[in-house]
Amino acid sequence: RFEENSGTTTYDLSGSDNNGTITGADWNSSGKIGNALTFDASDQVILGSTINLDTVGTVAKDWTVSAWVNANGDGAIMGPDSGGPATNEMGITSGKIYYGNYDGVWQTHNGALSVSNGKWHYLTWVNHANETMDMYVDGVLDSTSGFASLTTNNAPVNAIGRSWYRSMNGTID
Repeated sequence: RFEENSGTTTYDLSGSDNNGTITGADWNSSGKIGNALTFDASDQVILGSTINLDTVGTVAKDWTVSAWVNANGDGAIMGPDSGGPATNEMGITSGKIYYGNYDGVWQTHNGALSVSNGKWHYLTWVNHANETMDMYVDGVLDSTSGFASLTTNNAPVNAIGRSWYRSMNGTID
C-alpha cells in the first residue's frame, strides 16, 4: 500500500519500509480514494526491495494483491521488472483481469469480466496454498485457476505499473 504524495517516492504504509521510486508516472487528484498514479505505458514504480511471493517447498504460500485500477488498455499492475524466469505478473490482458507465471512453462489465466473500460475497478488476486488462485473484480469472484504461484526463484515482485515486458496504461490508486 502506498501513501498519497506529490513527489517521486511512494511510501510503504505496511510497516515494512519498502518505499518505491516513481519513474515517469504522474500523481493526480482523480483517484478512486484520493491521489493516484497515472501510467502512460512507459512509467513505473520500482520498489526499494523485492517482495517474494515464493513457495514453501513445493507448496505455494497464501498471498493477496489488490488495487483500484482505471485502465485505458492492457498492462501490468504489479510484477517483476526483469525476467529470468518471469513470475507473478498481475494485470490486464485482452481487457480482462490476468495472472501470468513462468516456471519453465507459461501458466496464464484470464478472467471473464471486462475491466479495461475507463471505469474504476477493484481487482484482487488471491493465491491459495492449495495450488489455486481466485481472481475478483469489484468484490465478485471472476474466475478460479487450477494453478497457483509455484516457482523456483522465490517469485520476485518489485514493480508497480510494470512487469518484465509491458507497462500499465491507466491509473492505479
